[in-house]
Amino acid sequence: MHAVSINLFSLYGYCSGELLNLSVQKFEDFLKSINCECAKKKDAGDANVLKTVINFSVVVFEEKVISVVIPTIDEEASIGKVVERLKQSLREAGEEFEIIVVDTNSRDRTREIAASLGCRVIVEPERGYGRAYKTGFAHAKGDIIVTLDADASYPPEAIPELLSVFRKENLDFLTADRFSLMSRDVMNTTHRLGNWILNLATLMLFNVKINDSQSGMWILRKDRLPELDMKSNGFPFSEEIKIKAAKRLRFKEVPIRYTTRLGEKKLNTWKDGWNNLKFLVKLRMSRELRTGK
Repeated sequence: MHAVSINLFSLYGYCSGELLNLSVQKFEDFLKSINCECAKKKDAGDANVLKTVINFSVVVFEEKVISVVIPTIDEEASIGKVVERLKQSLREAGEEFEIIVVDTNSRDRTREIAASLGCRVIVEPERGYGRAYKTGFAHAKGDIIVTLDADASYPPEAIPELLSVFRKENLDFLTADRFSLMSRDVMNTTHRLGNWILNLATLMLFNVKINDSQSGMWILRKDRLPELDMKSNGFPFSEEIKIKAAKRLRFKEVPIRYTTRLGEKKLNTWKDGWNNLKFLVKLRMSRELRTGK
C-alpha cells in the first residue's frame, strides 16, 4: 500500500505539526471523521496549512504490519502450500505482513522451502511447541501476531476476515474454533474425546468456556504478551495462552473451517493429552491464578 508523509499544522498558532506516515486512504478517512476540508501534499517540505480547530490534537494512524508465526518440524510436504496460500490471501486483503517460520531440527527441506518463498526462518534448537512460539514472538516486527500450523489444516484464507473481526471489535486476543464447523471425518473420535475433556477441565478449573482450548490459530497484540507471562514450552502453551487471555484481555473465539492435515502427525494423543491435563491442574494450583491474576 502506498504511503505518504504529510505535515499537519494548526491554522491557529501555526503549530510545529506532527509528521505522519500513513496510507492515503486512512488519511482521507481521518480527515472526513473530523469534517475538515484540507489540502493534501505528498511532500512534507511544502505541505499546506490545514484548516482545523483551536487546540486540535493530531491522532497518529500507522500502517500495521502483521507478523505470521509458524512453528515447524519436518513439514516439507505442506509448508510450501501453506505459505503460498497465506501470501495470496494477505496480499489480496492489502495487508503488510511478514512470515516467520520457527524451525526445530527439521531433517527434511522445510527450511529451504520456506526461505525460498520469502519467509524469515528462525532456527530454534530447543524442542517444544511453546518454545517455538516464544522464539517467534520475540522476533516478530509486527504489532499484531497471527499463528497457524504448517500442516495445512488451518485455512490461511480465513485470516483477513478474522483480522477484520479482531480490529472492529478492538480485541486483544482472538482464537479460532475448529469444532463448530468441522466435518465428522476430519478428526478421529479419540482426538475429539481428548479435546472435549480438556475443554471441560478448562471450564471446571478456571471458569473459562472455550469450544477449542487446543486450537493453534490465534491473533494477538504483541504489546499485551507480557501480561500473559507464559510458562509452558510444550503443547500446554496453547491452552495456557487462551486461559490467561480470556481472564485478562479482550478475548473472542471465532469458528473456522478445519481440514485434514498433510504430512506426519507430531501429537501423541494419550501422552500429550495427559501432559496437557496435568498442566491445567498445576496452573490452577499455582500462586499466579490463586491470587486472581
